[in-house]
Amino acid sequence: MNTRALRDVPFVPAPWMTTVAGYLLTGLAEVGLASVFGVPGTTTWPSPTPSRIGLDVLGPTVEFLTSPAAAHDDFCVMRGVIPPGVAVPLHSHDATEVFFVLSGTKQVLTLGSGPAEWVDVGAGDYVHVPRGTHHAHRNVSGEPLIELVITTARLGNWFEEVGTPDTGTRRPPAPDVLAHFLAVSRKFGYWLGSPEENAAVGIRLPEVTGDGSPPH
Repeated sequence: MNTRALRDVPFVPAPWMTTVAGYLLTGLAEVGLASVFGVPGTTTWPSPTPSRIGLDVLGPTVEFLTSPAAAHDDFCVMRGVIPPGVAVPLHSHDATEVFFVLSGTKQVLTLGSGPAEWVDVGAGDYVHVPRGTHHAHRNVSGEPLIELVITTARLGNWFEEVGTPDTGTRRPPAPDVLAHFLAVSRKFGYWLGSPEENAAVGIRLPEVTGDGSPPH
């Protein structure tokens, strides 16, 4: 396993980074800089604002800080949480995603021309996943992974359509929820890895029957 933090990868600034940095700072201000960076007297993550709705996306949850509607076709920003033991299986889409880890740790996998390697990332690490890249995430630790997620308004719309209200209870998705997830993913052109492709990189998917097989 490659344990080198992504912060050690050589970084070349791009023009769009100014915009992304602005959204990062906005997101950090929204969720509370004090609790993120361990200012004395702050020991817990701030509770979601009542006006915001947390969405459960088959295990991981997201909460919009800048919604697709508010983004006006620009970047949208989410607070994402991957609970302990939860994985985001192999997938890809036509939108770039940027992740800034606030607390906890996770492993990230991106598939390219080289061997498949999971990379450990933690608080302060920045992950850039270009559009069209097959990638996956998993939390193998005992603590929640909390991060800012910045992506396009269109992919934000996908989260809005597939997500269900977060009740705080973790259970396997109901068949109708999973069927809806797959149908919306097809509509958006969202590639989902097969059970065999996920198994090859160490992710086990729940059994799906009938029309529930992942699209190719």
